[in-house]
Amino acid sequence: MPRAAIQPDSRRYFGVHVGILRSEAVLITAAGEVLARVIGPGASPRRIGVGNTIEAIASLYELALQHAGVAPDSAPDRVAAIVADVDLQDERDEVRRGLGQRLRTPDLIVENDVHGLLWAGMRRPAGVALICGAGINAIARASTGSRAEYLALGRVSGDWGGALELGREVLYAAQRSSDGRGPHTRLQYDVPAHFQTVTTWDAVVAYWHSSTRDAQLEALARRLFVADEAGDGLARGLVDRLADEVVGMVTAAAHRVRLPATGADIVLSGWVLTSGFTRLDEMVDAGIAARMPGATILRFDKPLVIGAALACFGAERGGPLAREGNTIAKRIEDAELLDVADFGDRVLAGGGS
Repeated sequence: MPRAAIQPDSRRYFGVHVGILRSEAVLITAAGEVLARVIGPGASPRRIGVGNTIEAIASLYELALQHAGVAPDSAPDRVAAIVADVDLQDERDEVRRGLGQRLRTPDLIVENDVHGLLWAGMRRPAGVALICGAGINAIARASTGSRAEYLALGRVSGDWGGALELGREVLYAAQRSSDGRGPHTRLQYDVPAHFQTVTTWDAVVAYWHSSTRDAQLEALARRLFVADEAGDGLARGLVDRLADEVVGMVTAAAHRVRLPATGADIVLSGWVLTSGFTRLDEMVDAGIAARMPGATILRFDKPLVIGAALACFGAERGGPLAREGNTIAKRIEDAELLDVADFGDRVLAGGGS
């Protein structure tokens, strides 16, 4: 009897990174072909509610289907969602249930976004992944599979750093410099310049009434590094503190899973750590090297949605995908980028850009 023809694998996977200020998704085949890559506003459930986050992800998925020419009622064969601010298990479970129902798929992974960096950036089975973008978080993984994480709920759980926190520190320092309660800093002039006001007082009021507070804080954080490079004493103190925090998070997590001082990857991501702020980078690298000599420090400046896509191919089970992962990552980076705001009258429910 003639042998049956081998049918091509028609499975489609959907990977999505939901950030605080921006979200991104890819629709990809089981063979690694990128069918669509879509971006939209941030949609953190802690900021807009779980229901709106689910609808935001569904909007990205529907646009991806539309661009790929796939029937709009098609369900994905697997979904991996890395979502900012789902730091507790009950939060992840709630998103998982809602997303499974909305996209009609039982094969679903939901984790916070630091896992995306772990899956995308690690070259070895053991190491630490740390993100410092809008927020800050880290995770360590041992070769045995054991992990050490942080609550990442903000100051109430011992966390400090990330652009939003730095932006608040800039406002705090600028106002206190302006009214005499605190030390002088050039930030008292940089903040009004950002908001196009005459005084720091008016700048703080403008921030208070802003509908895009998170985006404003991120922009102010960038001014902090300009002030640091100009030698401003207060700015330098904040950058010093941030470097200490990054080093402390990395090494404490590594210690909790008993990572060896050599043979581990330390993967750093987020714009704060990948923008080339020389003094910050040098302090972070020196601090990690002093406590973990022989560890390899890597900076990952690619989209975190790559981690979500790789999870669809099994990266979440531990260990990188090596050559296959590099190929998939390259295809995602090369894919045309579609903005959900440019299509139809459905927009994401998030805030920020």
